[in-house]
Amino acid sequence: MTMKLLFIDIETTPALSWHYGLWNQNIGISQIERPPEIIGWASRWYGEGPSTCEWYGAEDMASFEVLWRQLDEATHVGHFNGKTFDMPWINHEFFKKGVFDRKPPSPYKQIDLMKQIRRNFRSISNKLAFLSTDLFGLEGKIDESALALWIEMWRAKEAEDWPRYEKALYRMAKYCKRDVNLLPKMYDMALPWLTGINQNVYNDERPDSCTNCKGTKFHRRGYAYTAQSKFPEFRCAKCGKTVRGTKAVGRAEYVEVR
Repeated sequence: MTMKLLFIDIETTPALSWHYGLWNQNIGISQIERPPEIIGWASRWYGEGPSTCEWYGAEDMASFEVLWRQLDEATHVGHFNGKTFDMPWINHEFFKKGVFDRKPPSPYKQIDLMKQIRRNFRSISNKLAFLSTDLFGLEGKIDESALALWIEMWRAKEAEDWPRYEKALYRMAKYCKRDVNLLPKMYDMALPWLTGINQNVYNDERPDSCTNCKGTKFHRRGYAYTAQSKFPEFRCAKCGKTVRGTKAVGRAEYVEVR
């Protein structure tokens, strides 16, 4: 078995509601005409090219079954602020739509690039549009407003102007796919800083390889110390991740009482 990492990004609609004013409004449940929902999403398996990034529209119930199967197959899911936003939304839609009798996909670990980057680096903005260009030097997001695109889709649909609707939907899909295609690049660049991966668990051929990149060459760096023990410490020659051995080479006779 090998680690299977799925990158994903969703797009959602705003809520539609009835209200009298514009400033400091408290919207009651009875004023909600239509709650927000997922428009669609894009996904891509790590290790596959950008052209394999696929957009799935939420109007097609079969698309949710495809997404459920992808998550069921994945050992890890990568995203940007997905732990707070994307994944709870996806679970909500699975349950609400009764996808596979409301059963959850098999458990997977999440790699939230926004949270990991924010923990390690200090940036004036933690938005994907800023970090992808300023910190990573990548091409960045497409200069579109997801809200403006959704409004365009909504108005075209209300007017039954299907060519206009399809054009706006195409731009939405292109916008979402760019976000997903940024994530593997950011993941690769930030790899030695990331935690919670440990590919050794899935690497039957070389369980002694690097936890993050499966590299097999290391430089010895002394010891890693805990409150009670010390372990041999190494740095991966391939990605630069610092790892430690699993067997303690020294243990304190006494430890602090708290």
